[in-house]
Amino acid sequence: MSCTSVNFSEEELERISARTLGMDEFDGAVFEKAVRGITVMENGDLEFHLTGGETKVWKNLHLDPPRHIATVTDCFQGKIRCAACGNTYHRVNGAGKWVYWYCIGKKRKNVECHNPNYTDYKLRQVSAHMMGLEEFDEAEFEKQIEEITAFPDGSLEFNFYGGRKERWQRA
Repeated sequence: MSCTSVNFSEEELERISARTLGMDEFDGAVFEKAVRGITVMENGDLEFHLTGGETKVWKNLHLDPPRHIATVTDCFQGKIRCAACGNTYHRVNGAGKWVYWYCIGKKRKNVECHNPNYTDYKLRQVSAHMMGLEEFDEAEFEKQIEEITAFPDGSLEFNFYGGRKERWQRA
């Protein structure tokens, strides 16, 4: 029997642990006192078992889906803006196998934009998480999300109708 568990580098685990424990940066001594163990779930989520008996879960929204999961989401059109150059993201069909979103500034002359691309599937996962849903719901997205701002570090800021803003950070 072979193991299909998700693997994390030491640096990734330190960044994730720091975020989960509310630290600005990883501190091994604080980690040792606070964490009894970590369980890597089949989907890549991490369960932090704390010394006080509490469990905290880090949701792994960063895994790229298999290429055969193709989604096309119309509601993202015109709602994703690049923080680096101000242009909107546009949808591209990659060889008929998957759909991804990229900053249109990458295609314009005299614009130096290096913001990351996102698969449609990943945007659906992250959006559902930010809205507190188990699965992505296009109608709910339209009701809740006014705009998404994409940053060069890969993070996304969700601007909800009513003024609330929440940031998702890529690990």
